Amino acid sequence: MLKTIKKSILVGIILLLNASVNAQQIQNQQSKTEKNMKQILIDKVTVPASSKEEFLPRMNMSREFVKKQPGFIKDEFFEQADEHGDLIYITIVVWENAEAFDKARHAVQAEYQREGFDLPGFCKRLNIKLERNGIYHYYMTN
Repeated sequence: MLKTIKKSILVGIILLLNASVNAQQIQNQQSKTEKNMKQILIDKVTVPASSKEEFLPRMNMSREFVKKQPGFIKDEFFEQADEHGDLIYITIVVWENAEAFDKARHAVQAEYQREGFDLPGFCKRLNIKLERNGIYHYYMTN
């Protein structure tokens, strides 16, 4: 009877190990799939009306630089005025995959450094609020 219990415990341990390995394989596959999915970056930028004239040229320069990066698919840029006359911009940028997005992010940082452009200082000086709403994965449905 003790031998049967030991075998049952051993079988249970093997089943648990197999389940754990299978769960890890599924998680790794999902992670690989997400890395290969389109990445959508959504930002919200609030700009005081008095800062619009300085903000827009800088935003357009950044957008043009981003469009030239490998893996860029498209961007969209929306504007709305709030009840105080401040401007709210929503930007949506679509990347081919996570790798393209990461490379572009590093390229933008390097370009800002090369130009001597300080984004946090720029935003602080002009009282601009940048909210990163997140990076989303594109799931195609039929």
